[in-house]
Amino acid sequence: MKINSKTTIIVLAALFATQAMADAVSNISCQQRWPWNGKVDINYTLSSSEATCPVYSVKFYASIDGSECFELQDIVGDGACGIALGSGAKRVTWDSNASGRAINTENMKIGVAAKEVTASATYLHYNIANRKMDISATLPKVLESAAKTKELWFRRVEPGTFEMGSPEEETGHFDNNNNEARHTVTITKAYYIGVFEMTQGQFSNLFNENPSQNGSVDPVSALPATNVSYAMMRGSVFGSAWPEHTDYMVDSDSYLGRLRSEARNSFTFDLPTEAQWEMACRAGTDTAFNNGAAWEETGKGLTNTVLDTLGWYRGNGNSLHSVGLKLPNALGLYDMHGGVWEWCIDRYAVDNTSFTLDPVGTAAKTNYRVIRGGAFNEWAVRCRSSRRMGFSTTDRGGNRGVRLAIVK
Repeated sequence: MKINSKTTIIVLAALFATQAMADAVSNISCQQRWPWNGKVDINYTLSSSEATCPVYSVKFYASIDGSECFELQDIVGDGACGIALGSGAKRVTWDSNASGRAINTENMKIGVAAKEVTASATYLHYNIANRKMDISATLPKVLESAAKTKELWFRRVEPGTFEMGSPEEETGHFDNNNNEARHTVTITKAYYIGVFEMTQGQFSNLFNENPSQNGSVDPVSALPATNVSYAMMRGSVFGSAWPEHTDYMVDSDSYLGRLRSEARNSFTFDLPTEAQWEMACRAGTDTAFNNGAAWEETGKGLTNTVLDTLGWYRGNGNSLHSVGLKLPNALGLYDMHGGVWEWCIDRYAVDNTSFTLDPVGTAAKTNYRVIRGGAFNEWAVRCRSSRRMGFSTTDRGGNRGVRLAIVK
């Protein structure tokens, strides 16, 4: 490999793109790392329609000394998995050494092809084996085990305004210091949230380990992962500093840090905010449970015939069940009620009514984080859309799990 100076110029061109794809990308530029380590930083800009958090299909190409173009494989950064979220300036880094490409010329051309596909991207699904992200307008007709163990499926949630909390007359309403006081919240940016609670099979296939009760690796289990703490997901250094680090920083050795690295830093996988969680759970409803039906009490708040159809709780099982067996809400999200408690990114504050525009939770220093949704061993009143609790970041209860989100 022969690089003569720090000022080596790479000739650029938006090569090999059809006009339809070229419309979405501009300002392509790149720079070899110096001292030379085989890496090339490629910068580009994605233009947007009016969609918030637009979705693009992206490919990267190169040609050296007039050779036939080849698609770049050993890349990390925005779009490295084939899909990019959000408009604006983007960057990927190509490792030419890993690709076995000796760059000893100033005549290399780089191409970036991008097309906005927001309208077709109701779902994103990440293939754990090949580290690729694809889009889909629908879920698989049959929710086979692969969707629950070998892939991660996410549903798009459009921005909007909803009523967070519960009315005082709702059975189980928890009014201690405005804990569940109803208030208007607006989310201004679309986001993606997990169709299922993260399963033991997904944990096993992603990390070759399983934090659940038996600790053994089980790549085919569709049971929700349990014994998952906030600190395990995000880390105890950078990961514990939300919302001070509103850029979603996590510790590199945390589960989320490792997942982002496996996905070549192409997506920011994280926990949803509490407001994002409740907006997704409600899916346009304002009732205790997310199918819009009135409360049908059979046991003074302990059991409920509406909840029986939506999730696993103490009144209809009192044990872990595989995800996706009950009815989904209007967004196609399963087990938002019952199953396992799901961690949110926010610190827990008793009164959250002052957080109304893209809430990120309280800045007050506390080691408690929000959990939502109830669990298999909780009574009906604790599985309502508005029920909120706080637990220590290191808590690893047997009914604590996680539902991932993609935030950018």
